[in-house]
Amino acid sequence: MPTIEVGARAILPKTTLRQKFDRILKEAEKEIEGPVKEEVKAIFGEIVSNWKVKPSFAAMKIVQPNQLGIKVYAKGAGKQRFDWLWMGVKPHRIPVSGETLMTFRHGSGWSPKTRPGNPPTYGHAGSNSGPWVSKHVILKHPGIEARRFDLLVREKYQPKFRNRMHNALRRGIRGVGG
Repeated sequence: MPTIEVGARAILPKTTLRQKFDRILKEAEKEIEGPVKEEVKAIFGEIVSNWKVKPSFAAMKIVQPNQLGIKVYAKGAGKQRFDWLWMGVKPHRIPVSGETLMTFRHGSGWSPKTRPGNPPTYGHAGSNSGPWVSKHVILKHPGIEARRFDLLVREKYQPKFRNRMHNALRRGIRGVGG
C-alpha cells in the first residue's frame, strides 16, 4: 500500500526585524564611539584652549531605549575649575582660620576668559587688575554664574552630528539587505 508523506517547512526571512534593527543601531554606535566622540571632545578642548591649567576630556557612549548619544566630562588638573564654571557656584562664605591670611585681588578690574550667556562665550584674554588685598576675616564669595558649555557645544555640533547619524543609519540599512 502506497504511503503519502506530508510535511510543512517554514519559509522565514534570513534575518528577523530585531536583528536588522540591531545592525542599524550598531552602525550608529560605531559612529558615536569613533569620530563623534573625538570631535565633541575637541570642541570642549577649544573652550579651554587659553587656560593655564587645562582639564582633559573623556567621553562615554549613552545607549538607552529612547536615547543614543555621548556624555563628555572633564578630568585632570583643571577639572574642578571647569566644573565650577560649567555648573556655576552659589554665593558662599569663605572662612579664614587662625592666623592664615587670605590674599587675593579685589576690585573692578576682573574680566573672565569665559562669559555666561545663551550660548556662553569663550576665548577672551581675561584679566584681573585689581589691587592685592590680605584679610583675616570671613569673606563672602559672590558665586559664579553657570556657563553651560554643553549648550554651546550642542549648538555648534548639532548639524554635523545629525549628518553623521543620518549617514550611519543609511550605512546600517544598506548593510541589512533582505
